[in-house]
Amino acid sequence: MPGGRPALHWYEVHGSFSDPLALELSRSRHRVRDVPAGIEVRLVPGAEALGRWSRHQRDELERHPGSITSAVTTAPGCAIVRGEMPDRPDLDDLRDIVGVISALLDAGGIAVHDVQTLRWWSASEWRDRFSADELLVANHVVILESDDWLHTRGLRKFGRPDVSIHGVHMERREAALELIHRTIDFQVHGGVVDSRREISLQGYPEGMHFEPHLADRDLDAPDFNNVWLEVRGFR
Repeated sequence: MPGGRPALHWYEVHGSFSDPLALELSRSRHRVRDVPAGIEVRLVPGAEALGRWSRHQRDELERHPGSITSAVTTAPGCAIVRGEMPDRPDLDDLRDIVGVISALLDAGGIAVHDVQTLRWWSASEWRDRFSADELLVANHVVILESDDWLHTRGLRKFGRPDVSIHGVHMERREAALELIHRTIDFQVHGGVVDSRREISLQGYPEGMHFEPHLADRDLDAPDFNNVWLEVRGFR
């Protein structure tokens, strides 16, 4: 996907693993070619991983409907899958990373934490959602809501900025979600947003545009952990 920024992939797989980590990758079972170049898989004590969590990460675990909190917080080990890669013309690396995580679940993992989206998956949920060959964007990017604010997390996996819209009133919520979904789809499939151009879509107000927040300092913004595009003029 030329024209984008480096893509960051970052997952934690909590469980009980052998040390050193024995990872058996299967093309038929895990649909993986190999651990992609630039991705590191390393084993750390579970307590060490827990000590790095933010309040948001803890809150999301406690909200998980599968009651996995106790199992995760007492798991002895954590396999960290992390790495940054240059912009790619396809999504093969992400497919391979999904396969690596599936293999880690077979090696003793009980739950997966997608650090980019703050989302948690039990082992059974992961296998159900990621077993198909098709890569579903909804599994990798989330849209979060807070009062009148909608924003995404997860587009850094694709080397693209996240999207934010403030001032979304209930009667315009569906229109805002549609705009965000269209922007996600455009970027995930290789598009690069030109913030110099007005957003011209039927049914949306004139003068709407993206305000870019693309400086490296923005990568540490707690609401995104990424650079982002703020939609201005939405009403």
